[in-house]
Amino acid sequence: IEHFDQLLDRLEILNEDFSYEEPKVIQSAEAKEIFKAAISWLAGVKEPLDFDAFVNAIKPKVKAKGKNLFMPIRMALTGKEHGPELKRIFPVLGLECAKRRFARALNS
Repeated sequence: IEHFDQLLDRLEILNEDFSYEEPKVIQSAEAKEIFKAAISWLAGVKEPLDFDAFVNAIKPKVKAKGKNLFMPIRMALTGKEHGPELKRIFPVLGLECAKRRFARALNS
């Protein structure tokens, strides 16, 4: 953030009521597989959330790799194609929020 007026845009990802910039990203069978694996992993962890541990845990359970893995995660968590590093935002969102967002994306 370089200017104060940019702060509102950045904080928008904390809002629970957001729309998906690109809904088709979360609607593929591959994305649904990622969300199921994410929800399963989140059911067994405690805070603080560690994004690297999350990714390492779900990678072997899904077929997606690279952009096909990370874009659905980003879209589910933030509703946006671009934004802050997921590694930084994941613990800020917290466990319950991450669960809700992945469940919402799974059911979209």
